[in-house]
Amino acid sequence: AVHVETPVGVVETKVASGNRNSKAELLLRPEMIRLAAGAEAQRQPMKIDSTINYGDNLLVIGKLGTQAIRMRVPGADARRLDGASECHVTWRSEDVHVIA
Repeated sequence: AVHVETPVGVVETKVASGNRNSKAELLLRPEMIRLAAGAEAQRQPMKIDSTINYGDNLLVIGKLGTQAIRMRVPGADARRLDGASECHVTWRSEDVHVIA
């Protein structure tokens, strides 16, 4: 695994080949981001600006570092965010795509 500094913090990804010191864009689909439950490797703080409750899920709108983001949270997990101004999110390193 390779650790890369990004606007959302240090991100772990897998790089198959290429120059590891060159600049690259990292892509992560928003639906792959979820609430962190523990000490996952990709745990990052997210500032919550607002939420919209759709009953079966909660749309969380905020910032991950300097990057604006919207994340859907299933209803059962949404209770963990009741009144929160920040949460921690995570994703799998294999869901990060590197464009070099």
